[in-house]
Amino acid sequence: GRVEGDHAAIAIRDITNARPREVELLMLGPLTNLALALKLDPTLPSRVKGVTVMGGCESARGNASRAAEFNFHADPEAAHIVFEAFTPQAGEAPRVTIVPWELCVAQGVPWTFFDSMCPPENDTPKGKFFKDVNRGMEKMLRVKRYDATPEINLGRDINLGDDNNLGQEIN
Repeated sequence: GRVEGDHAAIAIRDITNARPREVELLMLGPLTNLALALKLDPTLPSRVKGVTVMGGCESARGNASRAAEFNFHADPEAAHIVFEAFTPQAGEAPRVTIVPWELCVAQGVPWTFFDSMCPPENDTPKGKFFKDVNRGMEKMLRVKRYDATPEINLGRDINLGDDNNLGQEIN
């Protein structure tokens, strides 16, 4: 069904109610909306097939602070709520997959491909949109040239107390 006009948290709740255990959530930003959906309906995890989160950083070298990746740093309480709600029970396989910052950078598209998706090579509304939504990331990555490593370590919690490392994924 249509979800336009609904708050994302309400849409997540309604879609998972309509299709229990069929929906896999792909979270590409801060986890605020999923955390709100969990507060609205604490039974939500029982209806979600799985969650993939782009967030955290393996090496404790963040892009939002010295130690934290932006999505966890922007709303560490939300990340904490999500990880708590989706903690597997004894014998249950994990249903949260974390794709850390370094892996996203290491597996990025070549700049030639990126450029082919943007104006002037792709002077379409979609090309302009792609360029606009990636402007900040392009500026940061083309200038700083992050040295990323693809190792993955699935942390289970988020630092909520230390301002220097707020949002850092911790084991």
